[in-house]
Amino acid sequence: MRVVNTVFHPEAAQADGLWESRVTVMIHSGSRGSNIRLKGYIFVTICIARVNTKFIKTHYRRQESMQQKLFPENTTRHPHLDSKPGSTASLILAAGKGSRMAGYDGCKPLLPLVPSGIPFEGGRPMLLHIITNLPPGPVAVVVHHRRNQVIRATSGLSLTYCDQTVLNGTGGALLAARDFLERNTASRIIITMGDVPLVTRRTYSDLARELDNYHMVVLAFAPADKKRYGLLEMEGKLVRRIVEWEYWRHFSRSHRDELSLCNSGIYAVRGSTLHRYLPVMQSQPHRVVKHREGTEVTVEEYFITDLVEYLNRDGLPVGCIEAADEQEVMGVDDPDALETAQKLYSERFPDYA
Repeated sequence: MRVVNTVFHPEAAQADGLWESRVTVMIHSGSRGSNIRLKGYIFVTICIARVNTKFIKTHYRRQESMQQKLFPENTTRHPHLDSKPGSTASLILAAGKGSRMAGYDGCKPLLPLVPSGIPFEGGRPMLLHIITNLPPGPVAVVVHHRRNQVIRATSGLSLTYCDQTVLNGTGGALLAARDFLERNTASRIIITMGDVPLVTRRTYSDLARELDNYHMVVLAFAPADKKRYGLLEMEGKLVRRIVEWEYWRHFSRSHRDELSLCNSGIYAVRGSTLHRYLPVMQSQPHRVVKHREGTEVTVEEYFITDLVEYLNRDGLPVGCIEAADEQEVMGVDDPDALETAQKLYSERFPDYA
């Protein structure tokens, strides 16, 4: 066990060479990704005749500066505490286990963007960086795997935590957050992923702004390789539907070539529209056959992409904006992707790296 980070918060208590300060201590317990944050009081005995108070204040300012650089959302009044009519609320999906992240059993959205030695250890967790870039307004996080890790790491940010007790798809995550979505007064809802950390503040703002023109907006991207991404079927500037790989792989080559934009899994939806269509989605689950421990089971799942078809069916326009490049919306799915994201982060966000 070793201390990996200590942040001091001086609190005006000096007497007879004894200083009292509240501290936050980061302790590494020996296993990857298992940092523990402890808050308490320590007493530092000054074993010299005179204390160089200027030195102590300088040391604190340096510590504070580093804390603000790595975790600005923890050291300033957080903008997401405001909830006003016409504002934007955000929902971050962070419930999955991330089974492809070999060698790591923690909460994937808490993996560091600033590594220290090995990729699984370091600073600036993905989730905190995502929260920093979201528009002002209330924020909720959908949790399941290692939920307590998420709550500890984001304590003090006044977030709402929504338990997705059954991992039943991205639409299931929306249903898990239904109470949060229905009781806030925001007219715009951002839905994003806890393992897609490089989306910029400007992109999120543009996504929300496009809701002036559409009931729902998809963040799209044009990759060099479409892999197994969902593809957007467009009619002019309108998104008619999102076609998953298991369907578009059967399209003719010419048809596939016409579908150049892929779905990033990040969306903006008008609050009133989402409230109206959540019950519709809940009433129409997909029955999916899965293999679990050698047994074939049928489960009910829900998908956010169904909203695109519901809205089109009722004549409500769905639009899209395109990410700057495919790296901006890359998902951190495995150790190689994590290292790539960490490298890109140091290049694209040098003020935090």
